Amino acid sequence: MHRELETVRPRLVITLGRDADRVLEFFYPRAGVSPKPFEPQRGRLPQGVSYILNATHPSCIKRQYEQLREDEYVAELAAAIRWGFGRVPSNGSE
Repeated sequence: MHRELETVRPRLVITLGRDADRVLEFFYPRAGVSPKPFEPQRGRLPQGVSYILNATHPSCIKRQYEQLREDEYVAELAAAIRWGFGRVPSNGSE
């Protein structure tokens, strides 16, 4: 995984679960980390440094199922993915 991220150098990395959070923090201590819910990075990160969203693992969402919680989770991931591809609506909606 580490070599893949070094090769690709993504703008955004979305981790799923605490183990993935810890690994990314170890390998990328300079990376920007989004608070929850996802907020777009303000300003510029140093070149080659990713922005990280430490998302809850989907199995946790399903085990502790609540429709509102799932809706918020999906909205957070969608906002992060839009930002990652450079499409952030100016008013927060599409």
